[in-house]
Amino acid sequence: SLFRHQYLESTLALLVHLLLTVPVYHHDLIRCSARLLIVLIRSLGAEFQLGTNSMSTIRSTCLTACQLLQNQSIAESIDVLQALHTVLPRYVNLSRVIPEVMRALISRDESIKSAALSNLNDLSN
Repeated sequence: SLFRHQYLESTLALLVHLLLTVPVYHHDLIRCSARLLIVLIRSLGAEFQLGTNSMSTIRSTCLTACQLLQNQSIAESIDVLQALHTVLPRYVNLSRVIPEVMRALISRDESIKSAALSNLNDLSN
């Protein structure tokens, strides 16, 4: 519905604003932002494929937020990639995702390694 899309657009705009302005040492806020993005992506599901202007804006903002999260060293950034690839496979460039996942595999953070392994497993299925 139109109201739902307006709500999603404003929520995603706020999310991108947070990712652009919050200092990197606020890991909890960045992690929560990533989790919110995952929930929004999954709640839209097949609606992402719609060709409407509002859905195009939502899709673009989700991809922007995902790219901003890739600059963070958190496991949730891999989870966002996975959620996007699940619902938007034609918009997620695997030639860019795989190197990100491979870098995550050599991380010292076990949660990042675990998320990367889960992502690789899903990509192989």
